[in-house]
Amino acid sequence: MRLNDALDALAPGVNGSVRLVRLNRHARRPSYVHGKVLLRIRRDLTTGVIVPEYECEADQR
Repeated sequence: MRLNDALDALAPGVNGSVRLVRLNRHARRPSYVHGKVLLRIRRDLTTGVIVPEYECEADQR
């Protein structure tokens, strides 16, 4: 799914996030390793507008 499609699919009041991800091909069972959150987004419940939230430094794993 492309980012624009994912944003358009958000219902009013829903939150989402964009996170760095990389594939660990050297693991016994290849899997994704999730990094820090780059951007949090939400769709405003009243207006339906997509609102970016950039305060994500504390969301590192």
